[in-house]
Amino acid sequence: SPARSLRRRAGDAGRAPHRIATIGDSSPAPVDALVLAAGLGTRLRPLTLTTPKPLVQVGGVPMLDRVVARLLAAGADRIAVNASHLAGQVVDHVEAAGWTTPGWRG
Repeated sequence: SPARSLRRRAGDAGRAPHRIATIGDSSPAPVDALVLAAGLGTRLRPLTLTTPKPLVQVGGVPMLDRVVARLLAAGADRIAVNASHLAGQVVDHVEAAGWTTPGWRG
C-alpha cells in the first residue's frame, strides 16, 4: 500500500510547529505521523461498500479530516496515509483538500 504525503494547510503557515528535540541535538526534529487507513471497514458495512472507512462522515466531517486536524494540532509536520480499500477515493480526497506536497505519489 503506497503512503500518501500531506502537508499543513496554508492557513496554518503562521503557527510555529510543535517539535520534539532529539537528545544531544539543539535543533528540533520534524514530527512525522502515519495514518493507517487501509482497512475494509467491515464493521461499518453497508457504509463502506462504496466509501472507504477514512471518508465515512461523522457529524458531516470525514474521519480522515478529523484525524489529520488532530495530528496537525499535536505538531505533526508531515503525515502519510496508508490506503488500500477504495484507495482512489482517498487519493482524490487528499488532492481536493490541497494536502499534497511537490513530488507526492498519488
